[in-house]
Amino acid sequence: MLNSGVDTSAAGHGKAQDQAVPGDAPLASFSHAEKEAVLKTQVANRVLVELTAVAVGLELLNRPRLHEPLGRENLQVLELERRGKVQKLCAARWRAMARLIPLRAAVMHATSQSPITLRLTRRSESNEHDPMRRAFYVLALGVVAVGLAAPLIRLAYAALGRADLAAGVLIAAGRLLLASMLLGPWLAKARPWTASPRPRAQAALAGAFLALHFALWIASLAFTSVAASVALVTTNPIWLALFEALFLKRRPSPQGALGIALAVLGAGLIGLADAGGESPGKAPLLGDLLALLGAWAVSGYLLLGQAAQRQLGTAGYVAIAYPAAALVLLPLPWALGLGYLGHPPPFYLWLLLIAALPQLIGHTSINYAVRAFGPTRVALFILFEPLVAALAALVLFGEVPPAGVLWGAGLLLLGVGIAVRAKTE
Repeated sequence: MLNSGVDTSAAGHGKAQDQAVPGDAPLASFSHAEKEAVLKTQVANRVLVELTAVAVGLELLNRPRLHEPLGRENLQVLELERRGKVQKLCAARWRAMARLIPLRAAVMHATSQSPITLRLTRRSESNEHDPMRRAFYVLALGVVAVGLAAPLIRLAYAALGRADLAAGVLIAAGRLLLASMLLGPWLAKARPWTASPRPRAQAALAGAFLALHFALWIASLAFTSVAASVALVTTNPIWLALFEALFLKRRPSPQGALGIALAVLGAGLIGLADAGGESPGKAPLLGDLLALLGAWAVSGYLLLGQAAQRQLGTAGYVAIAYPAAALVLLPLPWALGLGYLGHPPPFYLWLLLIAALPQLIGHTSINYAVRAFGPTRVALFILFEPLVAALAALVLFGEVPPAGVLWGAGLLLLGVGIAVRAKTE
């Protein structure tokens, strides 16, 4: 009864007002001045409706019992109140014409500056940007954690008392074994053994490339500077682009070709500087070559991993690739005359930190950030890893690379960044 009575009166009131307004007649029968008056009337109606919505919204926000759930009957009453206010304001549209624009500006200014509106707006903006801000912090943490891998490996070399190929393979095998054991309970939930044989074989082969990558790159840190090693091992986007150009017949864009040329030039500068004998490493050119081979190996790991993850998912892929990499490296330290036991306790502490910080926290954080920013932005952000590693080496070991290595590393990273950007575009 309440609904029908109010609707009838509102409709009748609105009809009477509409008949009094000449703007409801066909516009073709009016003169230019009358058409202009009709348009002004329509604008006035629209603005008054907006003012009513703002007023009702503020009234609802200021209700003391707003937090309590509203019943269906209460919602109907509120809707009728809103309609009544709209009708009353529309009935006075001719009287408000003279002061319409100043009134609208004053109300909108008061609404935008009200404490309730400001609080709701700030909360909405905060909720909107919180996930991106959180992803940025996670990505920054991941890059720092991955950048600390090289200094931690140097500390493990020092605790072990030797820095050679056998020690590098031991650290790589220990890192992957500990990471597989720490991730074991979580990876078992992925049930990768239920997938088809082809993606499982791809994941296992990718694990072999990952093992080769870690063995070569970690061994390179025994021979060359941290800055040169980390800069060269991050060139995998260049080799992926060259692989696509040679075997998949995907020619790089002019911008991508420029990035490749700059990266190759930067790598050449690093090699020339190390050949001059100013590098702090004991065999800089050998270390540079090992780091470059490590970049090639990780390129194969990424190519195979991209194909395997389409069917296995990230968890299922890692559940196969990490243990496979650990199994590939497991017998190599013994074959090189270096066992897993009997080393000083600090060595095992550094080994545990290498598995926890760069492997678990670093790579997990980067994978999380890819969902928010996409692979291109993350790949560009990872280019800060050599900077983190070089600064940590400077603080911990006082290692200052020669100027040629620094210039070459900067040019190389610039080229990698341009190539990554061009590939996406």
